[in-house]
Amino acid sequence: MEMNAQTVVLLIVVLVLFAFALRRARDVFGGKAGCHGSGSNSSKAPKPVVVADTDESHYPYRLELVVGGMTCDRCKAAVENSVNSIPGMWARVDLGERRIMVLGKSPIEQAAVEDAVEAAGYYVVRQPE
Repeated sequence: MEMNAQTVVLLIVVLVLFAFALRRARDVFGGKAGCHGSGSNSSKAPKPVVVADTDESHYPYRLELVVGGMTCDRCKAAVENSVNSIPGMWARVDLGERRIMVLGKSPIEQAAVEDAVEAAGYYVVRQPE
């Protein structure tokens, strides 16, 4: 089987891209790099925002959203911390379902929650109406 020059160049390009992908996967799964392309080389978890009042009966308002881009516990912590920094809010993320449940002591402004999710580096998945 004889290869022409274009085929050889294409094969080299594919192999180089494959090598970069393997290296990236090794770094992400080995804890040397942040997930989802965040570029963070820190393996530290985000500093937690502690919710002082964890009595659900004090939070009569609820909002559930689907969040895209979360892949690990650091992602979960980043989203929860960002939303928990909004006064009167308590966020809980279900990483497996990619959902965030936001509990509020006062009516929840969805735009503020979406802004907090985006500030953490993620996005809210819009549900068709």
